[in-house]
Amino acid sequence: MKKFISLLLTLVMSLTVAIPFGSAQTQNDINEEENGYVFDESFTQDQIDKIIANVESEELQEQAEEGNLLQPYIDDSGTFIKFDDVKALEDGLPLELVQKTKEDYDKANAYLAKQQPKFSIQAKAKANCGGTNKFVGNIVAGTVYVDSCKTNKIIAIIAGGGGASSLVALLPGGAAIAVVAVAIYTIGGAVISYNAADGNGIKIKILKNPITGKVYPYWVKPQ
Repeated sequence: MKKFISLLLTLVMSLTVAIPFGSAQTQNDINEEENGYVFDESFTQDQIDKIIANVESEELQEQAEEGNLLQPYIDDSGTFIKFDDVKALEDGLPLELVQKTKEDYDKANAYLAKQQPKFSIQAKAKANCGGTNKFVGNIVAGTVYVDSCKTNKIIAIIAGGGGASSLVALLPGGAAIAVVAVAIYTIGGAVISYNAADGNGIKIKILKNPITGKVYPYWVKPQ
């Protein structure tokens, strides 16, 4: 009987030690669920913090919505980005938005002009633009594919300090995919450049936070 009680006490003590550890793990899981964001290990913690802060920014969300208005006036099929600012003003787009967008694209085109020899070599090696442009997925998750030519222009806009709205028209899917512009904008030019180095363009896994409803990038990889 004494032996049985001794074993029982040992079991109780072991459970007492185990429970706090188990509770801590469970609490971490709960905290993760409350946060609602999940990222691939390729992102550093600093990058993750920046992405979350920018995705939660109302200013950037508004910029993405403004980008929908700009789409009919932007042509990025050539070497540089063409913006019909005159037509945009005639059609009633806000003067401030048009001026800011023109400034963004002027800076981006200046950057593209400086990088042209490098991009031209990539284009010849890949027979024009490497990769494809499309969005595969739904409102909850998906992958944005951006070819090398569009990727170079996205890098140029970010390098010139352009706003998220200026990226919208460059993304596959038009207005329906505009919400991912903020997600792509938050990644930053360095990460995009690294994954676009082989000239095939990039692909970006997009997820939707089930708690906040915000769209954010899960990972970025070469096509």
